[in-house]
Amino acid sequence: MAEDDIKQWEEFRRGSNSAFSRIYEGHIRHLLSYGTKLSSDITLVEDCIQDLFIELWNRKAFLSNTSSIRLYLFKALKRKIIHALVKNRKNANKDLDASEEEYTFHFTHSYESQWVEEQTFREREQKLEKILERLPQAQREVVYLRFFAGMSYDEIATLMAINYQSVNNHAYRAMKSLRKALTDIILILTVVFQAWLF
Repeated sequence: MAEDDIKQWEEFRRGSNSAFSRIYEGHIRHLLSYGTKLSSDITLVEDCIQDLFIELWNRKAFLSNTSSIRLYLFKALKRKIIHALVKNRKNANKDLDASEEEYTFHFTHSYESQWVEEQTFREREQKLEKILERLPQAQREVVYLRFFAGMSYDEIATLMAINYQSVNNHAYRAMKSLRKALTDIILILTVVFQAWLF
């Protein structure tokens, strides 16, 4: 995967339209999903994604190397969304302290609902969302990045600007809370999460 990303990124940096299209098509759904966790303003998220890809194309020759395109894009998008949210809040409140928490991470399934295909899972899915929303924000973000975006603990640590052990701790505590609260759907969680737990 890393080798594929390195090759595709290099092709894009050299001006390949097809590599750029593959990057866009391969990551747009994940970017929309992650972006809507950071802000419920879908228009703001879409604008940030559009700006991100325009900026990438215009600055392709000056971009740094990466072995994980998704991590690179998530970091860039998160930075853009937070900047836009802070700017909007400052415009609405001139006395806003820029050091305040810039975003709230929401765990909703606006773009992941495909993983629940059977109508019989609808009630359980809604219960899972409610429980995930009760987790502390950092735990929600780690759960999403690990189990839905498929990132490694190292990548999550880089994206969230925390150390590896903190990511591990957040994931452990989140899964402990989920196991305790979701005794009736543990089998579903096991199927979905088993590949990533260990």
